[in-house]
Amino acid sequence: MIEVYFDSNKFAIQSNNVTLSTLENKALSRELLGLKSFLESNKITDKVKIFTTDIVIEESKKRLKNIAIDKVTSLKSHLNNASIDISHEKLTDDYWWSKIEDNLQKELKENNIEVIKSSAKIKVEDLINRSLNHDAPFEKDGDKGFKDTIIFLTILQKISEEVNKPDQVILITGDGRIKDCMEEFKDKTGVELIVSDGNDIDDILDTQLNLNIGISKIRDDFNQYMDIEKNQEYAEAKVLSLIRKKTPKKSHFVVYINENWMEKVMDINFKNFEITKIDSKDKKDFEIKLETIFEVYYAEKPKMKSLFEYQSFEEVPRLNSTLPDNIKQKFIIKYNKESGSFGDLEISGDPSAVQLFSGYDNFYIA
Repeated sequence: MIEVYFDSNKFAIQSNNVTLSTLENKALSRELLGLKSFLESNKITDKVKIFTTDIVIEESKKRLKNIAIDKVTSLKSHLNNASIDISHEKLTDDYWWSKIEDNLQKELKENNIEVIKSSAKIKVEDLINRSLNHDAPFEKDGDKGFKDTIIFLTILQKISEEVNKPDQVILITGDGRIKDCMEEFKDKTGVELIVSDGNDIDDILDTQLNLNIGISKIRDDFNQYMDIEKNQEYAEAKVLSLIRKKTPKKSHFVVYINENWMEKVMDINFKNFEITKIDSKDKKDFEIKLETIFEVYYAEKPKMKSLFEYQSFEEVPRLNSTLPDNIKQKFIIKYNKESGSFGDLEISGDPSAVQLFSGYDNFYIA
């Protein structure tokens, strides 16, 4: 059995650019949901158990609530400036505190994530000594690392006391300093600690569980494939063609609106991509899912429609208006590991705008 633990910076949504409509429906991070999907698609849910700590839960709640309330406060300010009535349930702090709390509890249960309590056996003097000596996870300079140290010591204490210990412990964290704790963890528990930022968790499990999927080779081959300019141009043409055919889908929380911005799109340029999932039924033929980002160019700047033209929040058309700087598009591509060959990039779903000026919501082209 492998135990995977999530730190605060990888457990829940982190980006301040997340939309209110996303926060209304989910809380967990892409890394965590990606791991869960990998376990299920490879039928290894019985070999890997996901954990986090109570500190991570409380820190995640606070962060998500602060993100939501900051966005609502900003939106209310714009509405007020336009003399629009803001007496709406979704514009209250209580609504978002309750919604985020409910989402976290629901997703913990749905994904079978176990929350462990911070160890009561951690001595204050030990924390002080680690801080003064700058022992990891404390930073080499300054006092940063208190919560990370409690999380690390809690996991260490749990594993140390277990009779039936896991084969490995994987800690998903964005804190590079924790890697300096790996030797201490092995010495005190007898169990190997693997530290990851979450992007290579499928590769780690492939190796540790002898799945023989070959995740590393697939990633390397695909990186080379997407480095080829003609493949990037092919992706650009597919997305641009889709933009020409689509009309906006209604959304929430807006400041301005331009209903015809897609007509102003002159061109798009491939920027980067990220593999989000690798599926296989026979370990020979694979389906790679990815998200790509394209920069958008406009022939001219469209005229915006102002909030001042509306009398109440309910009257505001629920379309995000500002011109997207970038477009995100999902693709699927087939890959044969034996020949190293790829099929054509196929569109998966509709493109969505990211990095908007207003920052309140995605503008989906659907």
